[in-house]
Amino acid sequence: MMSCEVASSDQNTIIRLGSDIIPLKYHLDLTLDPRSDNFNGFAIIDLKLNLLTQSIVLHAEGLVFDVVYIKQQNRRAKAKIVHLANDGTTALNFDEMLQPGLGQLTFQYHAKFSKGLEGLYKVVDGKQKSLFTQFQAIGARRAFPCFDEPGFKAMFDVTIHAPKNFTAISNTREIAAVRESRNFVGHRFAITKPLPTYLIAFAVGDFDVVIHAPIPASKVRTTPIPLRGTAIRGRSKSPKFALDLTAKLLLVEEKYFGVAYPFDKLDILAVPSMGASGMENAGVIVYDESFVLLDRDSTLHRCREFFCCMPMKSHITGLAT
Repeated sequence: MMSCEVASSDQNTIIRLGSDIIPLKYHLDLTLDPRSDNFNGFAIIDLKLNLLTQSIVLHAEGLVFDVVYIKQQNRRAKAKIVHLANDGTTALNFDEMLQPGLGQLTFQYHAKFSKGLEGLYKVVDGKQKSLFTQFQAIGARRAFPCFDEPGFKAMFDVTIHAPKNFTAISNTREIAAVRESRNFVGHRFAITKPLPTYLIAFAVGDFDVVIHAPIPASKVRTTPIPLRGTAIRGRSKSPKFALDLTAKLLLVEEKYFGVAYPFDKLDILAVPSMGASGMENAGVIVYDESFVLLDRDSTLHRCREFFCCMPMKSHITGLAT
């Protein structure tokens, strides 16, 4: 028995996942080097199975699996990979029946960085090479195996191994940075609240990071919010102007909505030519750099665009989750 809805066997068919297999938590361990064309990943997905089955259907587009297996109690079952559709919908067919209850799916894999501006992609800007993500609507499956539909919300425990002297960013605060070799550092991030895959974000690069004063507590929020702005190193303008306004306007929005900003920090990340004005990931708002690298000499039109669009995104993200 397989928990999904399939209209036909054609590779172009859109397949919806069922609700009998639920992801609870992702453990992602990614080695991300902007100087390379490829990346390596290790992923564990904690699952709840509500049926007896020999197959699990999820999403994995362009990922090459080296190891795939599931553990239930003390038993381990290996999987055969079957690609069901061109959108990355993939069946894991196991060599024995899986029992209802909890399980852990484990993947070791590698892949190329995505071409274009979707998934986990690389930006080359002169001598600078950086990595960014755009997972809305179905780009997360290009970075890690997942249940890539917004109805599935799970916690994420993320570690990124990146070259030394590079900054690594994800949805939550960095809680540890461990030197692993002469050339790499392991960045561990706090576990997220339950989130859909399309709101997850990563970035690695040689960045300028502007640390703003924390956004103070408000009537609906008791703890300050750490606030930073990040851009590729050496840009002629900084995100300071945008950060100053963000800090003020987020407080206005909390008062208006009566709802606290729900995440443990807020990063404003400037990306060259991202193909849209911005993306409201949880805890890290990604924007085309033209919207956030402003100063008091910037045109009135640019300042109005920022004022109308950017600060609202940070709060709406919280309401949506």
